[in-house]
Amino acid sequence: MDERPSTKFLLSDGTTADFEEFFKRDPIGAAQYATGLAKASDQKFDGLEEMQKMLDAPDVSIEVKKKQLAAIGSKSQSVFKFVEATEARIEQRDDTLGWKTT
Repeated sequence: MDERPSTKFLLSDGTTADFEEFFKRDPIGAAQYATGLAKASDQKFDGLEEMQKMLDAPDVSIEVKKKQLAAIGSKSQSVFKFVEATEARIEQRDDTLGWKTT
């Protein structure tokens, strides 16, 4: 079985605990997932802009990015709650979920 954090999360129920584990094991991958989900669903969460800036910073090492992103995750639960709520809507194919492709 594939043990990558991203694969484990994608095969999970998408709960807050599932995403917290993904975020703990791969903060960059989890942040990319959350920011991409926000963009695709045209939604926002507290810390989105800060997270996106960290991901896009060209002169910051991967290790520094991991630490910065982990700090965002430890100070606010909003990203975890956003992902869980959005995953639940995806699972239900909720009519309120719209996708933006541009």
